[in-house]
Amino acid sequence: MTKYKLDSKIDFGKCIGYTVRDVYKYSPTYLEWIIEFISDFYIEKDELFNLPNPTPFVKKYPVEIMGKTSMSAINPKGCDVYHAVEHLRNGGTIEEKEFKFSNKIFEILEQKKRGTYITPKWESVSSKIKNLPTVDDLIKQAKPIKVNKNKGLEL
Repeated sequence: MTKYKLDSKIDFGKCIGYTVRDVYKYSPTYLEWIIEFISDFYIEKDELFNLPNPTPFVKKYPVEIMGKTSMSAINPKGCDVYHAVEHLRNGGTIEEKEFKFSNKIFEILEQKKRGTYITPKWESVSSKIKNLPTVDDLIKQAKPIKVNKNKGLEL
């Protein structure tokens, strides 16, 4: 297991070359994802306690799902840290947000320290979307609802 510090550079994934501190500053939920799903990643809990509030970079991207385009905060183009740094270089600003790591993250770090953590298999959002029923499927499965003036809704 690789022990990281806040100024350690990430050497894998979409934020390769950025420090742990940078990832936290611009994409704190991605750092949570790293802790949960990258078995080799470890950082002392104390390193996370005194971090200032991050300035997460959230930009809406067009995403096509089932033939319709909508705006999503999920970045299909890669690292949000890269886009945040570019945004700031071009004169943009990013608002600070309050953020606290969940108890689950601290429990995972404790388990990793003891060597008892079993990294879960990660499934992408897109793989889960493929298995969702369509609206037509839901309509076919729907049961009729009757309204009884005395009893209310009846299924």
